[in-house]
Amino acid sequence: MTPTPWTLPHHFGVKLVTNRWAQPFGKLIDLSWPGWPRRSAGSLLLWRLGLGLLATCAPLLLSALSPASAYGAVVAVAPGSCTSLSEMASRRQWCWGTSFDVQAINDAETVQLAKTRATVLVPENALKWEVVNPSPGTYDLSDYAALESLFGQSAMRFRGHPLVWHDQLPAWLKSAPASSLPEFLRQHISWLVGIHRGRISSWDVVNEPLAHDGKGLRPTLWLNALGPGYVAQALRWARAADPDVQLVINDYGLEGDDPVSLLKRQSLLQLVRNLQREGAPLDAIGLQAHLRASRDGPSFKTLPGFLAELRQLGLRIVVTELDVNDHDLLDPPALRDRRVAEIYRDFLTALAAEPAVEGIVQWGLSDRYTWLNHFEPRVDQAPQQPLPFDQEHQPKAAFAAICSVLNGDLDAFDQK
Repeated sequence: MTPTPWTLPHHFGVKLVTNRWAQPFGKLIDLSWPGWPRRSAGSLLLWRLGLGLLATCAPLLLSALSPASAYGAVVAVAPGSCTSLSEMASRRQWCWGTSFDVQAINDAETVQLAKTRATVLVPENALKWEVVNPSPGTYDLSDYAALESLFGQSAMRFRGHPLVWHDQLPAWLKSAPASSLPEFLRQHISWLVGIHRGRISSWDVVNEPLAHDGKGLRPTLWLNALGPGYVAQALRWARAADPDVQLVINDYGLEGDDPVSLLKRQSLLQLVRNLQREGAPLDAIGLQAHLRASRDGPSFKTLPGFLAELRQLGLRIVVTELDVNDHDLLDPPALRDRRVAEIYRDFLTALAAEPAVEGIVQWGLSDRYTWLNHFEPRVDQAPQQPLPFDQEHQPKAAFAAICSVLNGDLDAFDQK
């Protein structure tokens, strides 16, 4: 069975996961990993709930404990509630996650927001090549170790990002002879995946392999040194280092109805078919979903059909870096918030009916640390507003829009 590492409890811990991806409960119940103490499902539930939590969760209705699906038995949340993204996402058998950068590690409010609103964490920069291997023979996992220490005791799963990318590479690697790159890449993947085997559930093995204009593979040092087979080879090396981890190809610009996105989808589908013919291991496609707001776009009418094509190829789908860039909106903040929220609503609605979608990871939860203020600052110098919580961690219109989709009640947002 294809690994489904997105099968997760929300932060209250009232989802009973009964398949082998139940690592968040690892310190209490061992469903697959050796060396962890085993407890019964009943004792696990009692431990997670506790008397105080039973009072907090009184509105929740227990679902029937029928034979577990791939996602396990889920505790239903009372209709109309809008408390936690991870709670609401569990109704759709999704999880909700966030990226997190070490710059925010001492910000207690931001740490708490991530711990209470998400069940998946992606190190934003801590596993990138320039960080973990800044010079030949020098290896530094201290940033990732700090994140793992901070979040590892919560019911949080980790995604690895990225193994193979054309950006954020150390200078020594970019200047290395092309003939040495295949071995450097093999060593990097084998080391980084192997050392985190059983602790990272999903890897973006190849990040952004497609050309920006959608026409085939992106010209990179990896393509130049290894040829188009580098994608398949990277996947094989990752599978050898961890036979159970989910292997993902991750890219941007696949979501909308514009001509470039449509062309890029066809390039991705061709890449996937080629990989499958070659027998390369691939479990899922990651849609980065760095969406760009305008007054009349983007639209996602063709997205459900594309997702169905991926499912028919036997692939799972994960949204890996969701945010909405408001750089091009010239409106006052309140109107920008509203337009950003409408895009969240439309995008998530396009995903909602697709059973292959496993979960959503946002590129941050709060505007306080959004990367977009540095990557693409607004011309009016106003801060970007791409995420569901503002700089004070208060929910915005985008949060209401997400709630409306996860609750299956679009009118609740449209009437605001």
